[in-house]
Amino acid sequence: MKFNSRTFAKAVIAALTLCLLPPTVYARSDKLVEPAPVTLNCQLSDGQMKSGIRNGGAVRNWVVVNETPGFTELNYKKGDKYSLTVDVSYTENTFAVTYRDSINLNYHVNKKGVREIHPNPINWMRNLSGDIERVTNSECFAGSDESNQAEAESKSDLIQQCIDACAKATNKTPEVCFDNCTD
Repeated sequence: MKFNSRTFAKAVIAALTLCLLPPTVYARSDKLVEPAPVTLNCQLSDGQMKSGIRNGGAVRNWVVVNETPGFTELNYKKGDKYSLTVDVSYTENTFAVTYRDSINLNYHVNKKGVREIHPNPINWMRNLSGDIERVTNSECFAGSDESNQAEAESKSDLIQQCIDACAKATNKTPEVCFDNCTD
């Protein structure tokens, strides 16, 4: 195959275009899976829930952006380039972490209508949910006697074991398994 100046120029332009595309074009992406809603072992006041969410987020440097009764918006920054914002909706004994917005994390909706994002934020949201669960459940145990605490911890452990076993055996999402395990 002969290269003339026109073919060479097209090849150079194509190569330069690929080099100048934003890095998110090359980033991996997975289906956006939000953590399963969490049911606590007790009922907490609005103030206790706000505190539990705030303190659970602080474990991994999440910052409160907005708070209203039943809702907290948190933001996590990874360096100067990456940012993830989530909503935490809650009642006196439940909460759920959901995706709100992100910067440079390759969030998009694919041609099939499926939300996708880089895999790291999926783990960040799961870790946040676990941290909030630990902090809020510790609030539950703070005012209970040891037998109630042990019973609640045992129930929580059994539900988590059920979710893990269900997800592993059936390849279902933790959300579906959570519903099956708590019915």
